[in-house]
Order: sequence, then C-alpha cells, then structure tokens
Amino acid sequence: MLVVVIYILVNAAFFHVLPIETLAKSNLAAADVAKILFGENGAKIVTIISIFSLISILNAFMMIPPRILYGLSRDGFFIKEGTQVNKGGTPIVALLVSSLFSLFLICIGSFEVLFSFAAFISIIVWGLAYYSLLRLRTTEPDLPRPYRSFLYPWTTIIAIIISIGLLLGFIYSDPIAFALIIGITLISYPLFLVLKRKK
Repeated sequence: MLVVVIYILVNAAFFHVLPIETLAKSNLAAADVAKILFGENGAKIVTIISIFSLISILNAFMMIPPRILYGLSRDGFFIKEGTQVNKGGTPIVALLVSSLFSLFLICIGSFEVLFSFAAFISIIVWGLAYYSLLRLRTTEPDLPRPYRSFLYPWTTIIAIIISIGLLLGFIYSDPIAFALIIGITLISYPLFLVLKRKK
C-alpha cells in the first residue's frame, strides 16, 4: 500500500508541474519535471538515478528467463542440456540461450519496441500466473500449501481483471508489439506440441 501511495503522489506531482500533453510526449517525465524545478543539473541527476535503477531491473529480467527454460527442460519441454547447472547454481545453458535470444531482439528493434515487448510479456505471464493459482487450487486441492494467498480468491480475481485491463490498454496503444507477440506464439506453439509428443 505504501508503494501505491508513493506512486500516486509522484504522479500527482508530475501532473501539477507539467501538463498532460507534455508528459505524454516525454521520454523521461521525472527528468523533465526536475529540469523545471531544479534546472539542467537536476535533470541530469534524475537521469543518472534512472539509469542505475534500470540496472537492477535488467538483473531481474536476466535471472527469470533462464530459470523458466531450466524448468521447461526439467519437465521435458526444452532441450535436455537446459538442466545443466554450474557450481554457483546458475542454469548455464539456459542462460546462454536466453542471452542469445535477448541479443537477437536488441539487434532487430529499438529500445521502445523492446520495452513494449517486455511489458506485454510481463502482463501476460503474471496474468497466467494468477489464473494458475485458481486452476491448481481447483484441480489439485489436496496438495500441501505452506503459503496462503491473502483474501483468496478475491484478490486473485481482482489481479486477473487488472491484468486483462492492462493488456487491453497495451493492445490499444501498441498493436504492432501485440502482433509481434502473437506471431511468436503461433511459431512457438507447434514446437511445444512436438516437444510434448516427444516427452
């Protein structure tokens, strides 16, 4: 709740300093607001802080895909080599594959395209994760569950509705990125069926 309140207050401050039209065209709204309030140096400081915050986000994004590929490999839906783990516990082959795919995306698109692509994928993945909570509690009710979801199932249903709303908003604002994701899904699904049959 504290994060939500801070986020709303920061946005309210941005709207107080700059009109909506200017913010909509801004590449980094925080830097533009800081430039008005503190001058050119303020904008540079906010930009530097934003760059450092992106490093931590990049770290998280680099850690998630290899572990997904590791899980798929373990369950027989990806190459068997994807289960190889180094001494530090890192799924090294899965990391290499996801890094090469990331480099491929960097080569074919701009930062805006990649950001839109990542936002789309994140919303879809989290929405499916929320749905899987409902599904698994219904299909496998006797599994041991040491963690209980807060106010289940209402919080989960609200999260799914919000995810759908965000997805529709992104589709409306960037239909090209959505079409790209649909294309990748159509290509990858037959591969999934082949691996499933092989398993």
